[in-house]
Amino acid sequence: MGSTAADLKNAKTLAFFDKAIQQVPQAMQKAFRDVLLDLAAQGAQRAPIKFGFLRGSIEPLAITVDKLAGRTRLVGGVAARTPYAHKQHEHEEYNHPLGGEAKYLTRPLQEREERYRDSLAKAAMDALKKAAS
Repeated sequence: MGSTAADLKNAKTLAFFDKAIQQVPQAMQKAFRDVLLDLAAQGAQRAPIKFGFLRGSIEPLAITVDKLAGRTRLVGGVAARTPYAHKQHEHEEYNHPLGGEAKYLTRPLQEREERYRDSLAKAAMDALKKAAS
């Protein structure tokens, strides 16, 4: 008994799904990491400066895969590792005569939100195209 065209198509489709299941999450993690690195760099450029400790402490946090209620999501962020980082970020009334601004992470995230979304979408699409080839 030989293979039918439907059997061959099914096998090809299953092979595609196997590749996609492996490649898309890896591509998304890399793209997400790139987004966090960019946001950290943008935040460091905008953080208030006095001695440079705050700017030097801004870095992306580790990316984790969170599986909750049947959903898988990537969790990550950007943080400044100084005790005064939160106050400097939140208090817009503070004066920064040497440069920088409050909301040094929030503003670049808002300004680049569409770019970041597009980058993540492109990574997923590229991974799907690669799985299909």
